[in-house]
Amino acid sequence: MSVADALVDLLPVATADRLAGHLTPGDVETLRDLVRAAVPDNTVRAVVSDLAYLEAWHRAARGAPLTWPPADSDGLAFIAHHLFRAEERAVRGDGYGMPAAVEAALMAEGMLRTPLPHAPATVARRLASWRRIAQLRGSDEALSSNTVRRTLAAARKAADRPRQRHSQTAVTRALLDRMVGTDPPPHETLALRELRDRTLLLVAFATGGRRRSELGHLRLERVVRLEADGARGTPLVDAPAHVSAAHGLAIVIGRTKTTTAEDDAFLVVTGRAQIHLEAWIAALQAVRPGTREGPIFRAIDRWGRMGEGALSGHAVNAIVKARAARAGIDPVRISAHGLRAGYLTEASLQGVPLEAAMRHSLHRSVQAAVRYYRDQERAAGRAARLAG
Repeated sequence: MSVADALVDLLPVATADRLAGHLTPGDVETLRDLVRAAVPDNTVRAVVSDLAYLEAWHRAARGAPLTWPPADSDGLAFIAHHLFRAEERAVRGDGYGMPAAVEAALMAEGMLRTPLPHAPATVARRLASWRRIAQLRGSDEALSSNTVRRTLAAARKAADRPRQRHSQTAVTRALLDRMVGTDPPPHETLALRELRDRTLLLVAFATGGRRRSELGHLRLERVVRLEADGARGTPLVDAPAHVSAAHGLAIVIGRTKTTTAEDDAFLVVTGRAQIHLEAWIAALQAVRPGTREGPIFRAIDRWGRMGEGALSGHAVNAIVKARAARAGIDPVRISAHGLRAGYLTEASLQGVPLEAAMRHSLHRSVQAAVRYYRDQERAAGRAARLAG
């Protein structure tokens, strides 16, 4: 692959050609690595999955591979095939929505796994992935016309499909207590896995409902003691094991979905979550003496041996479901995201101001956070009880 070809992964074609003579292959590989590192793994997986679906759909609907740049007509056809009104299709037949032959082809390939029409958010995400790849190939205006945008907006309004929550059940404080227990346990008698799982859930909830991917990225060397004035002090690994951080702990989180390392964002851990976290770190260091850095939450195999690698997002989700099942909660209705939804729901129930809850949870979008407050206000308010 030439330097110019490699640069197309990063820049529009014209810019790549202009810069190709000024950058070495090593420069390009460094830049590509930086770009890859800046994009969350989940985003990369989503784009790859979307591109595979789009390719299969285009072959079935157009009889040819994806073409670049994509035409507006392709984007409009994609919307029409996936966001039609189901009741109208039953009346109008095969000429409305996705043609039966296209649907059959996608099902045969294993690409179409859910009933049509699809969720508006899914269609919007796939169009965004298509647009992103087109832009990397030098087509900045691909699928960005007013026609495509207005059609998508109209289709979203017309869709009669309730928004699906990531977790049907929000893990509020009451559910959390059922999943981890309420009494401060004698940590020295807990099995390693039990202590890790309790700590994981408590820290996730207490820090505002951390995303499952973020929990795996929390680092041992970034846990510091909080001083009386709120300033961050020495790393916990530098403190004597028997001395608790009297004013709480802070965990510097670095890069996440909504933050960068330059933001210097950190999580505050106090109370029950702090007690468990200190106990878990002490247990980790007892199993692996001299450990001063690396992931806080690590994989433990079936024989109880702790590894060096971090828990994956899938592992975090599995732990949440397993703890829910043990507590008599339907695991199908709950996921790791329930901790994030549960924190905001509990904050609303406890009368915590939205702004304060968002500061703690690190939500940037008021629209995303306020929904939980409005749901609780409607459920608990007098307006819902006027009929007696």
